[in-house]
Amino acid sequence: MGTDTPLLERQQRGHTPLGHVVLLLVIVQITFAGNSVVAKAALDKSVDPIVFSFLRDVGATVILLCTARLGGPRFAVPRRAHFCYFALLGLLGVTIGQMFLVIALKYTTPLNAMVLQPSQPVLTVLIGALTGLEPLHVSQWHGQLSILGIVLAAVGAALALAYGSAAPGENRVGHPPQQHSLLIGNCLLGTQCLAGALYQLLQKRVLSLDGGRYPSLAVASWGYAAGAAFTGPVLPFARLSRASWALPRLGWLGLAYAVLLTSAFNYAAQAYANKRAGPTLVTAFFPLQSTFTAVFAFVFLHQPPTAADLAGGGVILAGLAAVTAARAARERRTAAEPVALTAGGDQTPPGEAAASRPLATPGGCAAAAALPPACCLAPSCAPEALRAAIQSEGAVAIRGFLSPSATAEARAEAERVVAAIPRLVASGAVPREHVMHDDDARPSTLKQLQQLHTHDAFFARVAEQVAPLAEAALGEPVVLKNVQYFNKPPRRAYAAGGSSQPTPPHQDGFYFMIQPPEQAVTAWLALDPADEDNGCLRYVRGSAAGGVRAHHYSGVIGFSQTLDAAADAADAQNEFALPAAPGDLLLHTAMMVHRADANLSEQRPRRAIGAIFYGASARIDAAYAAKQADIHRRARTLPGQQGSVALAADP
Repeated sequence: MGTDTPLLERQQRGHTPLGHVVLLLVIVQITFAGNSVVAKAALDKSVDPIVFSFLRDVGATVILLCTARLGGPRFAVPRRAHFCYFALLGLLGVTIGQMFLVIALKYTTPLNAMVLQPSQPVLTVLIGALTGLEPLHVSQWHGQLSILGIVLAAVGAALALAYGSAAPGENRVGHPPQQHSLLIGNCLLGTQCLAGALYQLLQKRVLSLDGGRYPSLAVASWGYAAGAAFTGPVLPFARLSRASWALPRLGWLGLAYAVLLTSAFNYAAQAYANKRAGPTLVTAFFPLQSTFTAVFAFVFLHQPPTAADLAGGGVILAGLAAVTAARAARERRTAAEPVALTAGGDQTPPGEAAASRPLATPGGCAAAAALPPACCLAPSCAPEALRAAIQSEGAVAIRGFLSPSATAEARAEAERVVAAIPRLVASGAVPREHVMHDDDARPSTLKQLQQLHTHDAFFARVAEQVAPLAEAALGEPVVLKNVQYFNKPPRRAYAAGGSSQPTPPHQDGFYFMIQPPEQAVTAWLALDPADEDNGCLRYVRGSAAGGVRAHHYSGVIGFSQTLDAAADAADAQNEFALPAAPGDLLLHTAMMVHRADANLSEQRPRRAIGAIFYGASARIDAAYAAKQADIHRRARTLPGQQGSVALAADP
């Protein structure tokens, strides 16, 4: 399952039109082109490149972190588990991506430095395709057009740089380098280009961690801070004198340009564009640097462009137009017809999900009169429609969220994880308390696996797909709190006469203990048919508007809290079942009362993946930890429990 879905793309388009992203990327390339000239001029005045890099990185880090702290809706500090991601971002994008460029300019000219930059979009496409981070979509015309555009842009840049005003022997910015110096400079630049491609691809992955936990500005800021930290240890080995830190006036001008524009602005802008449109589009604009470099040479150095400059620039513009048109066509296509992505990035043929089952499945929304048809939504629904529906009813059903092939893949991945549980627990990779059985002595009675996204990358990507729906439902950015595997095993999994336990009626918000209590949402993705025989979800109409109710201890492993019996009886007349077909996604608010019966079928399991998201504005109550400790203590006394603990969960 890939990281982009139709609804994700629709929601992001709602925030920023593609044309604005393209304009932003053009501005980025203008400032990068100017940096080559400014930095070279500064370094020609005997500014040490190590000192220049260190001062630039420290200055940009301060600006980025302050901007992220003061200017964004939330200041996301990296989780310990994600430190390695940000460290690698800093190493690739700052330490190698910038320091190597600055050092290379000591050995080569700024226009020679531009010769290798067009390799970055090509490397990004190749590495992205090989790793599955950025699928090529070569079977579709917009994917083919995108590849053609990238090749054209790279060819245009090579043409302009090889035969234009930047050609060897005609360079008028600085002095022509010696042959051995040129070799050193090009080796540094080649490494820098590879690091740049890897940086953009890794950044896309970080932007989607924990369902989009980190805003783009936070990713740019912390990644840059890590890069600055890597630059510091280089100083003792550079044998710098006191004079190395004395910058001339032109050196300070170059430093200010590099701090404010090349680093702070450009890194933040590229992270934003990466989140909106992906690394392929971001790097596709890199060849535009050569065109603007030629423009600067004409304006500031009175060096007129050659025919090769003009031809190369025209080819670059044609390539960028093709890439942009391909991206726009892809977005129009996903808006018109939902497409489910599989783990490898391949796309389900258009219409597969719709053709495989009707929107209102038998026994689904059409049978549940309490859930209006407006709450039965397609995967490509507008975020505004989803928010209106869930605010009105407390629950929505996204029919065919996954196509049949993607659902089969998710089910197979769940079976793979379940089969590996004994080994994972024995090795300590999965904590024992994350695994819950109705009967610890019978592995076939597995009912829950907690924090699945931290144990398996596939289900982290599932949560990434669901996160945009949670954001639409809550009207703000969200933080992923838990991904769970739920199972109600069939009767044959138990001792004679046994069955799974009913899920008691409850509100998720009582477990969560957050303020405001309504700023959380739970997603429930069906892997098997869920109906009234095997324990589908049951909701209470109107309960989402009633606030948090009183609960008491239930004695059920994994679902320790239940509503009072009197409240349960009063809710019965407003209760409705909501069956789900495999691939359907049910979404409900933290205030919605729900429950599920036991699975009374002999052969059919009822498996699902759940994901809990908190709104960014939610704050956890100080008494939460004490409440969890009490739940764990009680769980150890339940029959059939040898070591499990009941974590806050929902069905």
